[in-house]
Amino acid sequence: MAASIKTTTDLIAFAIASLGYTPSSSFVIIFAQKGEALGLMRADSDSIAEPRAWAQMVSEQVARLENIDATYFLSFEGIQKVTDEQHTELGDELAHLGAPLKDSIIVTNTTARRWDDEPADAIELTDLDSSPVALELMHSNTNIRCSADNIPPAPETIDQEGYEKGLELAHHLDNFGNHELSQEIGAEIIRWNTENGTINEHAAAIVAGLVSNIQARDAILLSCFTADDVTNHMSECTTGRIAPHTWDYVKGLEEAFFNALTYTPTGHRPHILTVICWMQWLQGESTKALGNCEAAHRIDPDTGLTQLLKSYILQLGPALAATQNR
Repeated sequence: MAASIKTTTDLIAFAIASLGYTPSSSFVIIFAQKGEALGLMRADSDSIAEPRAWAQMVSEQVARLENIDATYFLSFEGIQKVTDEQHTELGDELAHLGAPLKDSIIVTNTTARRWDDEPADAIELTDLDSSPVALELMHSNTNIRCSADNIPPAPETIDQEGYEKGLELAHHLDNFGNHELSQEIGAEIIRWNTENGTINEHAAAIVAGLVSNIQARDAILLSCFTADDVTNHMSECTTGRIAPHTWDYVKGLEEAFFNALTYTPTGHRPHILTVICWMQWLQGESTKALGNCEAAHRIDPDTGLTQLLKSYILQLGPALAATQNR
């Protein structure tokens, strides 16, 4: 959703409320158009990265977005932080793109200050929750927190008819054979979930059957992150180089898959968890993704795709995917 940014507190509140958590050792770029914040991107800070190369890499993500006329930069400092040299180079790159930095904020655990201000000028972060932007975003955010800690105990059995139907649907998605069908199935899963606020046992079993097939699972993932049937871009999608064509679709599927776990026996859960992990990682939620990876590994230590994603998270950090929340 769009939000009007008027103060430093509004900027920080928009970033935290949009991400769903307070980042650390990270930077956030907020995209704006005509004075309204439309979306953001987040990635890990890297203090030792060469400033110009780092700035070019980040600006390439911003360049993919259309109709952006300004940006805001927030450095959430921790063990790592953005250096002055990196910040200067990024400002030059974004100005060249026609999306100049309107403001830059350094955020610590307790304070915030503008980039060029002295530490003594920092403000206390005591009124974030009362920011109109934060209140509006929190009120409108109905997405559940998809954490492994919230997964209910597994039932002993699964709806066999639904599971077999899922296997049958998966057969049609083998080898990414039908991108349009992948999107149709994804939209249908979202519809099952939203009709009653959760997913029923039969539909959950269909989901379990679908994602037990590796090709079908990856086809559904691919349908989340590309608007066209570009199968050779799968690696770019799953490493965050291609941004989703619609976040509503991605988040809707994530919630539906998570709710499906309520009805899914333990042995069928790793594949669903792995899909959720990929979605969370590509949304920049690497901490939650890693937690769910660990849960999937405990259920089935031999789940190869889970281990691959875990290695991505540990080696690469969060995916650097530019996003727009519309």
